[in-house]
Amino acid sequence: MEGEPILQQVTHAAGRVIVVTGHFAGGELALQAMAARGWRACMPAEHVQPEAFYRWVCDLRSRHGHRLIASDALLRPLVQALRRGAVSS
Repeated sequence: MEGEPILQQVTHAAGRVIVVTGHFAGGELALQAMAARGWRACMPAEHVQPEAFYRWVCDLRSRHGHRLIASDALLRPLVQALRRGAVSS
């Protein structure tokens, strides 16, 4: 992963980190790469309809230990995850 040494340094020094990124193709691969390195992310997800599709997307993206939070209920769970040391993106 590009920039991984910087991410490791910041996390080691601060204990937690917020990553801000755009919505690019290949996000699933990046999430798998993070999980393979022991990183767990907590991220917003648009609460799309139908509900079954939203649940499927969340299940797909959370299989490797990441957590998705509906963007309509976002701030408090992200702050709590950050306090636990999760990577927020």
